[in-house]
Amino acid sequence: MIRVAGRIARWGAASVSKPLRAHLVPRITLLMLLVVQLDVIVDWSKLSEALRAQPAWVAAAAGAAAIGLNGWSERRAVADLLLGPRHALLRRQPAPQLAYGPAAAALLASLGLPLAVLATAWYGQPWAALLWVSLAAPAAALFGGGRPLAGALATTATAPVLALGQTVPALLPVLAVAVSLCTLPLLGWLTTTLPREGQAPPASVGVGSRWPWVALLHRDALALWRRDRGIVWGSLVAAPLVGTVLYFTRVNNRASELTLARTTLVALAAVGPLALAGVSAAARRLRGAFDPPRWPTAPWMRALAMVVLGALLLAPSWAAAAVGGAPDLGAVGHLRVAVLIGAVGAGAAWLTALRPRRTDHALFPWWIALCLGPALARPAWGPLLSIVLGVGAFAGATRALTRRRQRT
Repeated sequence: MIRVAGRIARWGAASVSKPLRAHLVPRITLLMLLVVQLDVIVDWSKLSEALRAQPAWVAAAAGAAAIGLNGWSERRAVADLLLGPRHALLRRQPAPQLAYGPAAAALLASLGLPLAVLATAWYGQPWAALLWVSLAAPAAALFGGGRPLAGALATTATAPVLALGQTVPALLPVLAVAVSLCTLPLLGWLTTTLPREGQAPPASVGVGSRWPWVALLHRDALALWRRDRGIVWGSLVAAPLVGTVLYFTRVNNRASELTLARTTLVALAAVGPLALAGVSAAARRLRGAFDPPRWPTAPWMRALAMVVLGALLLAPSWAAAAVGGAPDLGAVGHLRVAVLIGAVGAGAAWLTALRPRRTDHALFPWWIALCLGPALARPAWGPLLSIVLGVGAFAGATRALTRRRQRT
């Protein structure tokens, strides 16, 4: 077993040495620069004493958050260097799963160097670094294998161990050795079961997906980011402007809840064209893969993904308006804003479904004005009319996609 594990580790190291070095060198350089700068202004011994004096729940929350962030940030490197096709031949060898554990642990430990530095600064002993890196390895493998929920659960499961180490520091060596020994077979099992050679590529939608429209939304967001990420940045830049307008409206004019809601609606209507710009850009990027009839997804799923994408582009402005208008905006005001955002997103999906490659942007401001008018009304039937318009637009998008599939 040991000889087989050693051969697998040497083979794996030879196949990932260059890309791993290209991935780690800039990160290690930045980490060293950060440590050097902090060494000038921080007394490490006093910092360690202050951190060790914190309650157990603080250590558990901070450690779990660091482990989760490290796993999420390194998910692409794990997917490429550990679970990617470069090791497909190695995984097909008739070796026990445990033999793959040491190689996977060494790779994931190198990606967890920031955690090792943080743990050493926290406890002042190397056993803490071994403990944190061992706890982080399964979560990083799950994030890299496309299992974010399982990775989040694995991250949460580290909290009791971290709390125990904070409560009884003398147990750190025992915990580190025990966790590392338990991690090796787990990593071997994850290394051989998480890769999905021969299944559908990331750009397609699997038949067995529980929520196919979420996969479509993820694919549309990637297409938008790759084609025209300026729309995303525009959505983020517009948010503080909307929040500033709401803040000064609330402070200087002492506006009522209805006035703040109407100001928010007008501000969101001004940035509303970003919804259609983003949805249509994603459709143009996907071209023939926008909605192939051979995919096992219903037209309403395709339409729902576009509606949510359009609404997400307006969500930063809504969040900024909530901060600028708090607490006077109120729940009713947020309900009016949500109705308008949904109607605008549905309109963007409808116009894109009618003409995916040549969307008519000139009609969209009229649609926004049509949805904005009822939303500004004082009676309750105003937002209800906006809801009817949004549902009608969603039905129109579904019908347009259905007819497009039939023609194809």
